[in-house]
Amino acid sequence: MRRIHAAHALLVSLLLPILLAAQPRSTITGRVLGSDGKPMLMAHVRLAGGTGFADRLVDLGDPEFLSVQTRSDGTFEITTDSLGALSLIFTGVGHQWLQVPLVLRGPTRLSLQAQLTPLPLKDDFSEATLLYDFDDVARGKSKTFTRKAPGTYEVDLPSAKKEFKYRIGGIAYLPDPVSIPNATADAYEYDYQGLYTSIVIPVDGRVRVVLDDAQPRHPKRLPTCSFSDSHSVQSRFTAYHRRLQGELERCDQAKLEFVRGGGKDAAFSHDWTSFRNQIKRDLREIHDDLLKDELAVEYLETVIRSRRERDEKYCRELLSMVSPESYAWVFHGSTALRVGRVHPSGDAYVQRIMETHPTFSFRAYLMYWACAYARQENRKSEHVELLSALCNEYRHTTAGQQALLDFSERAGPRVGMNMPSFSFTSVDDSSHAYTNKDFLGNYLLLDFWATWCGPCAGEMPWLHAAYTKYHPYGLQMLSVSFDPSRSIVRYFRSSKWEMPWHNACVEMDRWTEVKIAFDVSFPKPMLISPAGILLEAEDALRGENLDATLSKYLSTR
Repeated sequence: MRRIHAAHALLVSLLLPILLAAQPRSTITGRVLGSDGKPMLMAHVRLAGGTGFADRLVDLGDPEFLSVQTRSDGTFEITTDSLGALSLIFTGVGHQWLQVPLVLRGPTRLSLQAQLTPLPLKDDFSEATLLYDFDDVARGKSKTFTRKAPGTYEVDLPSAKKEFKYRIGGIAYLPDPVSIPNATADAYEYDYQGLYTSIVIPVDGRVRVVLDDAQPRHPKRLPTCSFSDSHSVQSRFTAYHRRLQGELERCDQAKLEFVRGGGKDAAFSHDWTSFRNQIKRDLREIHDDLLKDELAVEYLETVIRSRRERDEKYCRELLSMVSPESYAWVFHGSTALRVGRVHPSGDAYVQRIMETHPTFSFRAYLMYWACAYARQENRKSEHVELLSALCNEYRHTTAGQQALLDFSERAGPRVGMNMPSFSFTSVDDSSHAYTNKDFLGNYLLLDFWATWCGPCAGEMPWLHAAYTKYHPYGLQMLSVSFDPSRSIVRYFRSSKWEMPWHNACVEMDRWTEVKIAFDVSFPKPMLISPAGILLEAEDALRGENLDATLSKYLSTR
């Protein structure tokens, strides 16, 4: 019997490559251009998601996804037998990445052209820093550029390596250091995370990198993506999705301006009437199920975001029209989690998605956030059940791995305990560090955050209101950023929120140490007593809860 099984296994191993090669495959071709309409120095196209990668999330950092480098004229070709909800991700030296949703329901041929937008570079490079000798988590050594002439900066240092690899920090309004054509480079290297590394060949054991600040900046423009067949289902699906993203950006910008003008977050209301009417018109005219699903889910997303103007009957009709197994849900995960707000059986519907959706990694994504909400709302049995599934059946997914990191018990400070000693470098003065001793005798609101963290930015109206109200009565505030550059925080404060209290940064080589010591998530607010005792943390200090909590400790009379 064992010999029969062995013979069968051998036969399968011989035939499997032949069978796989014979399977119908999809072909995606096209061209990727830079903001000037020309091919970039180096560019890549990645295909992520789908049934071919069923155990993984759409993760920009996963090297096992299909990835091709564009040819010298910017053209590319990708072939795949993967089906379902996927993403095409375009990247290029000196440019921001662009992600385009795809749904492959069978073997097909697609052709498209993408044009990227340039990196958001600063007006000057006076804070430029060379980062090199990276380790496994991209930390490394650094050296500040020296200004040699107007518009020119230089670094000269010894190197015994055959290839000197570097990126530059402090020149772009981004959390990561970048590579740009404005600096010396003999070649570039791609790291599967949408980042590029510049390479210089040392001469006589030394490296000289010149950064040109005099080159003109390309005007900022929105990235574009167009399919050769503009009437195809895929082209229309992508167009609908990008149209929604544009409206969401306008909504977020209007909300930011409303709050800045003194309005309360809860009072903001975006007028979705025109956008929703367009969706209704489109729904009456189309017949493809995928396009109907996308539009229905988009409509539900606008309703969930608006908090008002809910046509509950129409929302129920839309939800009953969309299958829990629809690929459209993959591109609207937050909406899928919140359908209970527009349908009485919404929670059961989410459960059906988590149980039946064909995209394994998407089910894991939903379970991760359901687990997070259960933990936040102290639904312990549900939290334990979901965490068990994530750490077992879904342990190989990005969501499963993240659950192990985020939901495992860690040894951070707890309410009633003395705060660990800390020392964080000031954003405004690198020679000064804030320590525990600086705040003894005062209530301190310590807030760990980052400019790239959306929920952190969402807390800004409440933090500013609390500072205005309670600082005159003894409240001190210290925001500690996990951005890689102090200049990023300064730009955020000058262009978005003033943050008139104390501000500090955690150096990149201390990120892991500080995260563990303070059990940091983002955002992570903590209220510390004048004697250095942790009084409150997390939800008690977020949103509307912040004022109510502070009022228990600080009198404004």
